[in-house]
Amino acid sequence: MASDTLSRLDFGRRDEPQPEPDLRASLLGWLGYQRHEFQRKWRDLTPEQLAEWSVPPVELSVVGLIRHIQQMEHSYLSWGLGGGERVEAYGDDDYAGGSADTVEDDLRLYLDEIVRADAAIAEFPRSTARGSVMASRSATR
Repeated sequence: MASDTLSRLDFGRRDEPQPEPDLRASLLGWLGYQRHEFQRKWRDLTPEQLAEWSVPPVELSVVGLIRHIQQMEHSYLSWGLGGGERVEAYGDDDYAGGSADTVEDDLRLYLDEIVRADAAIAEFPRSTARGSVMASRSATR
């Protein structure tokens, strides 16, 4: 059984992004590249394979990694930059859990989080000075 969500993803190769003076563009380019490479790893997997533990009895599967990355995108980007309500979709043990039956929902939640994260980045103040956000934060302490 192929996943509907997986069948709509682009699994083509991409080159690493080139550095740009616009730090936001560089961040989005690098995130886009890393997200795409992470997604390419799923290209030949069925939902059952996504949910299979790689080294039993360790509760780690590809869908567990997808759940973890979704929560990291949320914590560090969507909520971290954009504020609003912090939601831990899977709780503390995000690596565990998931099954072939949850793959579609887990993929959709992860891909939706990317959209929210990119929107939060787009709203963040623009700067071309490297380290300027951190420098301005430390100057106010």
